[in-house]
Amino acid sequence: MKKLSLLLFCIFEMFFLPVWGEEVDFAEVTQGSETNSGTDSFADSGEVETFFESDFDDSFDDLFSSAEDEVVENQTIPTTQETDATQPAPTNMFYVPLKFTGSAEIDVGLGNVWDATGYHFVPGFEFSNTLSFAARISKNLGIQGSFDMSLPKFSFTVSELYFDYLIFDRLYLFGGKREITWGYPRLFSANILEDAVNNIVLSLDLPVWTGSFSAVFLYPPDKFDSMNVGSMSVVGAAEFVIFDTAIKLFGRKNPSLESYDNPEKYVGHIGGLEVKRSFWGVDTYIQTLFVTKDLSQLNNNNGYQKVNTVFGFYKWWETTPKVGFNVEYQHTYTPHEELVQSHRVSFAGGVSRLGKNRNTKIGIEWNHLFVKNEGDVTLACVVNGLFPHAEWQSGLEILYGGAHSKQPKITLGTGLKIKFDY
Repeated sequence: MKKLSLLLFCIFEMFFLPVWGEEVDFAEVTQGSETNSGTDSFADSGEVETFFESDFDDSFDDLFSSAEDEVVENQTIPTTQETDATQPAPTNMFYVPLKFTGSAEIDVGLGNVWDATGYHFVPGFEFSNTLSFAARISKNLGIQGSFDMSLPKFSFTVSELYFDYLIFDRLYLFGGKREITWGYPRLFSANILEDAVNNIVLSLDLPVWTGSFSAVFLYPPDKFDSMNVGSMSVVGAAEFVIFDTAIKLFGRKNPSLESYDNPEKYVGHIGGLEVKRSFWGVDTYIQTLFVTKDLSQLNNNNGYQKVNTVFGFYKWWETTPKVGFNVEYQHTYTPHEELVQSHRVSFAGGVSRLGKNRNTKIGIEWNHLFVKNEGDVTLACVVNGLFPHAEWQSGLEILYGGAHSKQPKITLGTGLKIKFDY
């Protein structure tokens, strides 16, 4: 995770809200990093970046996905009458049950940073908007997409555009540009389809017994002019629930080495197994994932680029106030790297429905890399209802060890997040 000079809004995005971020290179996802997966080292360069100009982790998103405060929010007023999604399109006129929805977020804040280079004052502003559409011809066929826009660095991207098709009321077919998430771990990145949104995707899902079989085909859009099977990625999985235990076996065949413009970005084939079960109301899970280097030498270290294991557990208490936490431990083995083994731990926890009006949320996240004795601690507080359509957000982040071993880097900030759906 690139560490912001001011992590204030990163904290809040992680805590309860959808996350913005740059596109992820799958090679970085599979090869890992020196802290928690999908992030850079805890010891950053020490440079002060402009507000919001960085990626950040969405570790709190899942933790509080089911936790909604009891504050009375402004209701969205429908502007058009909804059409029955299952109504067939008439053949004698141009007619499609088309729906448009949108969401916007505006961040305005101030922050202060103390580190070895001194004291820094950082203002911030960001405006983002997502416009989505969906058309459902019948229960068998539909299409949907999303367009993302942002300021002050103007950008306009098609984040998703795909169709879904149901065959014989049994086989589900999806095609186009679509985000796909696999994997039980919540804090460490363990999604072997993280790059799906950057490719043209065709996926098949077949429910069977207590589970399903899934297959996903990915092809880079910049190579469609010269179709080559060697440039295609093929992913498969079988997941079943047996005696209240979810078991998933998965694998991915990556493009051949010859199809890479830069051979240094080559990533071997992937395989893995994950298991999840609830004990006394606590979701417990483990995932082991390996990236191959030489399929002919899988019986020794020369056959692997990386072996990664994540163990974690998660619990949310449906009380008032609501309390939840998530803990994960990650062990990474990279036999051909300078750092052969690494051990990491990540904790995310929080409380919501605090205060007289039950409109306050607080949370904490801690990440630590043992081999380098470095990490970060993040504290966040969000108050709803003080301003229309807005949250008042305050946060504190401390980076320690590594590049900050002599002087920890402390970031403190506050601001407003204005958000609305339409």
